Amino acid sequence: MVQAFNEIKAEASRRGAKHFLLTKEYDAELFNMILHGYQNRNFHDSVIPQLVPLVQYLNHEYIPVIFGWVTATDKSIRSLAAMCVYGQVPCLAFWGAPAEPVDALPEDAAAFLDDYFAAMAGHAKRYLLYGKMLRPMVSDVPEVTKEQRRWKRQVFDPPRLLRLPLVIQSAWEDEEGDVGVFAVSLLTEELRIACPAPGDGLWRATYYVGGTKAAAHDVEPGVAAGWTLAPGRLHSLVFSRRRPE
Repeated sequence: MVQAFNEIKAEASRRGAKHFLLTKEYDAELFNMILHGYQNRNFHDSVIPQLVPLVQYLNHEYIPVIFGWVTATDKSIRSLAAMCVYGQVPCLAFWGAPAEPVDALPEDAAAFLDDYFAAMAGHAKRYLLYGKMLRPMVSDVPEVTKEQRRWKRQVFDPPRLLRLPLVIQSAWEDEEGDVGVFAVSLLTEELRIACPAPGDGLWRATYYVGGTKAAAHDVEPGVAAGWTLAPGRLHSLVFSRRRPE
């Protein structure tokens, strides 16, 4: 397969095809130096509720991941938010139907993608695309309990109860040691949460909604930054180190 991928890239170069992406479904470490990205379904919890996206966590610094089991007709933005916030390049599937333009998406999905691309055009790319994933930094978010039953061998497995967060979140460190925290609330009203500063040192906390800077203030060590999340919006909180003047 490595040989086949190299032959494809060589043929594309020979034909003058400069703008193309070479991807495959799922990844292996040897492909990180060859592929431009890979497709993965990291949160398809209706089939594999115990899935942990370990490969994505390990490989994110080396190769971008695209797709993620999201269709253009999803009734909730949960999967779309998870795909973007967890560092995947968003792609929407149109199984069994022709592709539709973006304005055919549900209104909340199109608005969320506007937030995502505005953020990626500004402050977010160095975290969501190029950053090193950290542990989630916001604790005590609301949860909902969901029963899952996996279909296997023509019967359902015994039900499992999953506790799913109503705030999709992630945290990333860039090459300069700054930290970006991203969050999407799935509630229908504003939610006030607290995000602790990432470790020792003095920080400047800058808040964004989509790509728009909303506020900024200094944060002392050991102090949590207050954060208000509007429903369905991509919020980010960037902690920049305060360097000596």
